[in-house]
Amino acid sequence: MKFPSLQKLQQAIAQVLQRFPLEIFCAATGTAVALWLLETERLDDERVRLLLCAVLGLVLFLSATVFSESKGLSKPQLAMLRVAVVLALALCWFSLAPIENETSVMRYALYFIAFHLLVSFAPKTALDNFWEYNKQLFLRILLAALYSGVLFVGVCIAIASANFLFSLQVDEKIYARVFIIIAGLFNTLFFLAGIPTDFSVTQSYPKGLKIFTQYVLVPLATIYLAIILAYEIKVIVQWTLPSGVISWLILGYAVYGILSILLVYPVRHQEENRWISTYSKWFYVLLVPLLPLLCVAIGVRVLDYGITEPRYIVLILALWLTGVTGYFLFTRQYNIKVIPMSLCLVALLSAWGPQSASSVSERSQIARLNDMFGKQGLLSDGQLQPVSISLPDSAGTEMLAQVRFVLDHYGPASMQPLLPNALFDSLQVADTIKSKHHRQTKQFEIVREYLGLKPYYVTSARRDFFEVAAKADSVALQDYDFLTPVAVNGHVTDTTAHAYIKNDTLYWRQANLSFNLSPLLQREERYADSTGIYQHTDRPQQTLVVAAPAAMLVIQRITFQRDSLARKVVFLNGFVLLKETERN
Repeated sequence: MKFPSLQKLQQAIAQVLQRFPLEIFCAATGTAVALWLLETERLDDERVRLLLCAVLGLVLFLSATVFSESKGLSKPQLAMLRVAVVLALALCWFSLAPIENETSVMRYALYFIAFHLLVSFAPKTALDNFWEYNKQLFLRILLAALYSGVLFVGVCIAIASANFLFSLQVDEKIYARVFIIIAGLFNTLFFLAGIPTDFSVTQSYPKGLKIFTQYVLVPLATIYLAIILAYEIKVIVQWTLPSGVISWLILGYAVYGILSILLVYPVRHQEENRWISTYSKWFYVLLVPLLPLLCVAIGVRVLDYGITEPRYIVLILALWLTGVTGYFLFTRQYNIKVIPMSLCLVALLSAWGPQSASSVSERSQIARLNDMFGKQGLLSDGQLQPVSISLPDSAGTEMLAQVRFVLDHYGPASMQPLLPNALFDSLQVADTIKSKHHRQTKQFEIVREYLGLKPYYVTSARRDFFEVAAKADSVALQDYDFLTPVAVNGHVTDTTAHAYIKNDTLYWRQANLSFNLSPLLQREERYADSTGIYQHTDRPQQTLVVAAPAAMLVIQRITFQRDSLARKVVFLNGFVLLKETERN
């Protein structure tokens, strides 16, 4: 085996740098920023945004390069194309705030998917060449990952060995640094070196792909289909609404099926591969009865809880899948480019603009908030009004959670039309708090107090559950001679146990004592009902003491439940104080 000389290796690196200068610049920038973040151990919007845009820039510049080469553009034309990429990156920069704005995470994910799909169809090629180009990209990605992984493991073993043998006291961050450098620079250089230069070359079809498709992907898709169809029959027979999980199963079936069709596309017309054409046809036919089930499953969640970014994505994928199914069922042109091109367009439209996931979900959640307050008569002239009535706990809990959700996900600006200007000014003042958590908490408290909502409401499920803990105060022992810890599980009903609880009474067989807990439990119920606080640990002047002749039960923590018929102590722990006469 002949290994490449250092001179050839140097020439190969120089060729990559000459062919992909801006791609390498983005990779180097991203690597430097990642190392910077690692050393400072502090995340901020500017540096994280620079890192994310460097990743997007690498993919966008690669798309521009391969498009230019496939079209034979001149250097001035390529320069103009790269300027357009810079402008696109500037738009990405200003539309992202990954640390401060939670919706930016979804937006970036959509950018990431859209721009990677763009690379797949950026070169202008025939369909067969299009498939071959993407096959080479896919295999190069796998090969780059393999080489990078082996190199990373090898370097880490070398560092760890040297550290152990020579007691070097190596900083543990060195392994993260090595990973960032290899992933950011070596992996990128290796991958770019394998990008084809001739987009019209067609190589032999790898037989392993056909085997993988025929014996792995197609059976998996068939299993998914069987499960989904059986569930759909169950839904129809029982006439019930479908579970939300079925949406992901249908999308999983679609992914496996479409991937299967794409992988065997070049050999679909060969005599021995007639099953491919049959499978392709029936795949889309069998999608037809699944699409209504998919739409109903996601539609039910949207009607109940409004649109959020994840629900928007599922909904838009359902619409995209419907369009793709219709295209391949009714067109004679079997153009597989439609799949990545349409999906790229859908991702871009979902990422930015008034029709984007964040914009649509924000409007939906604001409308849901208005509807909640409107049902309670607390909406006037399009603004939320302070609570002036006693709210049901379920309604209060829902309104409180919705206010918090809107503020945390879309920021105070989303609620500006719903609140007085003076209150919005207070929110802007709170916006200067550096800590994201503290800022969001402060803004939520400002809105909550203005709206007159309780700190929290207790739902019917929590209303029956009480948890009380005593403050760690000292207990006078001068009147007692002995102290014995006690812990009781309320679910234990065995009357031969050393301690058990029955009918609000603690029976302690060690000294044949009993402590009536009813007065204490009734007092805690009254306090909870009057304040809405069912779990507390530091209520002022709190005492959890139950007296008995010549003994005293000091409770440190007690939990109990209440229903319409009776109470039940779930757990109690503390200690018992005894006098000498009682112990004997």
